Amino acid sequence: MNRYFTTDAVTLGETLQLDKTIAHHAIKVLRQQAGDQFELVDANHRAFW
Repeated sequence: MNRYFTTDAVTLGETLQLDKTIAHHAIKVLRQQAGDQFELVDANHRAFW
């Protein structure tokens, strides 16, 4: 599973938009598609997936 990091604080259940750089890497480099899972680590070092 891929892991991405954000400088934002994330709240469980919140909808957020990924940074352009992260989105580009996920879609163009790793070829992730809708429905693929990944882990997002927020500014408070909490992991969400």
